[in-house]
Amino acid sequence: MLRESVQSNDGNFQLNSITEGVVDDQDIPYAGLLAEFAETVVARDKYKIKNLSGSIIDQMGAGAFIDVAATAAGFHGVVRIADATGIPVVNDMSLGVSSELNVDHFYASGLGDRGT
Repeated sequence: MLRESVQSNDGNFQLNSITEGVVDDQDIPYAGLLAEFAETVVARDKYKIKNLSGSIIDQMGAGAFIDVAATAAGFHGVVRIADATGIPVVNDMSLGVSSELNVDHFYASGLGDRGT
């Protein structure tokens, strides 16, 4: 999945969007709204999820919301599987961007269910 993403856009990405949030839609329709929804799912804020769900349905449609929610759930599951299997956070592929992403300071690391 990520291997293919790197091939797009000649490998040029705005990594600061990961640590600082999406500033603009970066050629992806509704990128800001989708990023906010993803962050809210990780933070487990039920009330904000409900509000953002309504915004997604209003702006993108009910069918799109199903895709958005399924994608968020899928990624959440992949992360939990990776955590459960003990895949190291730092590996050969991540060494080049770990400091730029400041992975030690992601707020999700403080949720208490990440094996730390």
